[in-house]
Amino acid sequence: VDDGPEATALVAMKVDDGGAFSDYTPEAGSDVPDDVLILPPSPAVGDAAYFGAAKKFGYLTVSMTTAGVGIWTVFWEYWNGVAWVGFSAMDGLVDGTQAFQIVGECTVTVASLPADWAAVVVDGAEAFYWRARVDMALGGLTQAKAGKVQAWVPHLLNATGEDGTIAWAILDWKDLGFDLADIPAPTGGV
Repeated sequence: VDDGPEATALVAMKVDDGGAFSDYTPEAGSDVPDDVLILPPSPAVGDAAYFGAAKKFGYLTVSMTTAGVGIWTVFWEYWNGVAWVGFSAMDGLVDGTQAFQIVGECTVTVASLPADWAAVVVDGAEAFYWRARVDMALGGLTQAKAGKVQAWVPHLLNATGEDGTIAWAILDWKDLGFDLADIPAPTGGV
């Protein structure tokens, strides 16, 4: 069984520039350099990029083709059914884009998916979103641009347990091609 992540196209890739949204969903699915404008030309506090998929995803790959140049930071958030909340330290978020300020194949990951993550409608498109919200900005000189942006859905097949037991956590059995009717418990042992 392949327990690696499954690539899934974004159902929405939106940029909020002071309340005015731009839709880059089709461009996010292509390999054309610089056709996805990740943040506004001069990011301001509250501007954001929204990355939405039909399923909960564990990481994004962003083909950064033009690094943003300027002074800003982004805060990664998700919708919990009530409000946008930041990923906690326990979620293990790693921003490989460095706030969209480097060039190359970049990855944004979380070690564990938040249990309260819920779908929400953003600018007319319902999805499970990650939001990269600008939380500090002193100006921008070069707009951050990308080619392809893709979400990856983990299968979450993990052998765990310090006591030697094995526990399986699977996001969706159907994605793995299983049809479970009966699993007999093992017998015997040491």
